[in-house]
Amino acid sequence: MNSRSASSLILDHLGGEKFLASIGARDFVADDTHLSFTLVHGNLKGVHSVTISVEPHGDFKVWCYGRISPGTFRAPVLATEIVNIPESLAAVVGKLTGIDALKHRHL
Repeated sequence: MNSRSASSLILDHLGGEKFLASIGARDFVADDTHLSFTLVHGNLKGVHSVTISVEPHGDFKVWCYGRISPGTFRAPVLATEIVNIPESLAAVVGKLTGIDALKHRHL
């Protein structure tokens, strides 16, 4: 899977870049199997950035990170989850971040 198709697949399941930007997602970065973005608006779970990968067998793995604390070099991992059903990716990201617009997003 190339980076464009992986990031496009993830973006499609999350509602697209415009939708994500409307809820505060910025600084999108994609590589061969991942899409990452920063959340600039506060959220209930304190998530600062999200990374989503497409696994070789088609599942998605979601990592949510907090802010880097002074004196540290790594952001704390706040939550991880594997998503087996692509249509539920937005709901899972919404659950992990506390962002209602994602939790209630329907394809």
